[in-house]
Order: sequence, then structure tokens, then C-alpha cells
Amino acid sequence: MEFPWIPSHCGIPGNERAERLAKEGSKQDQTTESFFYQEVKSVIKAIYSERWKAENTNYSFKRDMMHQLPRKEQCTIFRLGDGQCQLRAHQYRMGTSQTPMCECGTSRQTANHLL
Repeated sequence: MEFPWIPSHCGIPGNERAERLAKEGSKQDQTTESFFYQEVKSVIKAIYSERWKAENTNYSFKRDMMHQLPRKEQCTIFRLGDGQCQLRAHQYRMGTSQTPMCECGTSRQTANHLL
């Protein structure tokens, strides 16, 4: 069996630019500050939130919409969002289910899978 070397990035303008920028970045002074995970997550979330708002100026969402729902429905939505709901994938992580798979057999039983 023979594996020929095929340079995949050569001559492709976007890849050449990425390579050049990566080399330039590696030569710059590196920060010695350490960021905690939550701080980094907050910064990234704020950046993407601002970008999303700028791109979706016609969209409006009222925070109090969630508060108009009954408490039980609020809890269900929050649990679906963070994966802490009574689905097999979560139960398997907690050790209360023998399998994380959905009954359909095609995927793990998660909120995304069901939705």
C-alpha cells in the first residue's frame, strides 16, 4: 500500500492567508494572564450575543414571556435546555438507566433528538 503526499493547502488563497496569520500570531507576545472558564465563557457569550442582535434587528424577544408560563412548564423548558430532564441520556449519566439510547434505536435520547 502506498500513501502519496498531497499538499492540500498549497495555492488556496483562504488557506494561505490562514497559514500566514497563524504564523504572525505565534510570533506575538503571549498573555500570561489566566482566565477562568466562566470568565471566558461570559466574554464569548457577550460577543456572540452582540453579533446576533446586530444581525437580527427585526427580532424582538421579551424576557417576561417565560414568566407568563406556569411554573411547571418553565421548569420543563429549563431542564430541556440544560439536559437535566428525565430522558435516558441524563438518566444513564446518573446511573439510573442501563442505556442512553432512545427507544427508536437511532440516537441517544436527548432533548435535541426528541425535538
